[in-house]
Amino acid sequence: MSSTSIRGLRQRGAMDPQSKKIHNVVEKLKRNQQSDRSVNQSFASNIPSKKTTTESTSNSQESHLENAKSYINPEELRDLYFLPELTNMNGDELRIKLIISALGLNTPQSAARDRFGKITGIAKLGTVHTALQVGPVILEWDLSEIVTIVASNLYGNFKALAVIDIKTLDKEEFISKYLDEICKMIATWNAMYSYKQTTTNCQRFTQALLDIMGIKDPFEEGSKIKHFVDSISDLDKKDIEFSFTFNGEKYPTVFKSHQELDIKCFEKYGSERELQGQDHVLLKAFDRVYWLRYYDALADEILSPERREILVAKFRCGPSCFFHDPSTTPTSYANMETEDDQSNIHPSI
Repeated sequence: MSSTSIRGLRQRGAMDPQSKKIHNVVEKLKRNQQSDRSVNQSFASNIPSKKTTTESTSNSQESHLENAKSYINPEELRDLYFLPELTNMNGDELRIKLIISALGLNTPQSAARDRFGKITGIAKLGTVHTALQVGPVILEWDLSEIVTIVASNLYGNFKALAVIDIKTLDKEEFISKYLDEICKMIATWNAMYSYKQTTTNCQRFTQALLDIMGIKDPFEEGSKIKHFVDSISDLDKKDIEFSFTFNGEKYPTVFKSHQELDIKCFEKYGSERELQGQDHVLLKAFDRVYWLRYYDALADEILSPERREILVAKFRCGPSCFFHDPSTTPTSYANMETEDDQSNIHPSI
């Protein structure tokens, strides 16, 4: 259907449901282009397809139409953006992880929004952004109003506060039981929903994905991880520090860097194999945030050399990372020759 056809239907008020969905997505893509919002460049960014970057989808109305049709088609979402990654992933275990990021620095206004969101249930985690990792892909809903789908080994987030393991699924079970429903949901959000702080926000999107997979409340009431998640919006958003009370210790340990986390964990446990349960999940969540921020510090072209040096030192692991290489690719951190050589690579978290 050409742009002229859609324009004519709209003018006559005779747009059928499918054409209306396409029109809605085209309008979103046009707004993103006009506002220079580049979120959509992550959409299937490492999948061999003609629809992989913002530049390739924003040259004309026709290219917007072509991409809009894919973004509302569950079968294309599945075949182009999920199955190639699932087919190429290592192993059969599909890890589900919640990624929590800062929206901005702490202010009286954000504190008030935080309290209001938690009380009303609009944003149970407060004023933070959430995304969900489903094995080799990460799903995200934001102001672009197009669901971002990005390979997890290309995802970077300098504002990450936590990366929390929720559940592990069998890959074939996920494909047979949940994938089609997730693709239908993404197509619906792309076609019909706009971003609203009180209803269709990032946290509601993430919870809707968890609901499809039967994950109602991933955090055990009264646990350390539940307490951490409930208070996560109180973290310093700029110079992030984590606090953790180890079993047998009266006072919490504050980690001011990745290396401090590694040193303490080696001191307490010796190896990751000796660390189990909620403590393992929470401490590993800290580790993965440090890795994300480390890689973004390397890749951020806006940072001054002095600031980059400070951040790299803070977020880089020690001689040996207690939680090992987070990448699902054959490349390990131990084999990386120089930081400059790897400035555009992100770990699979």
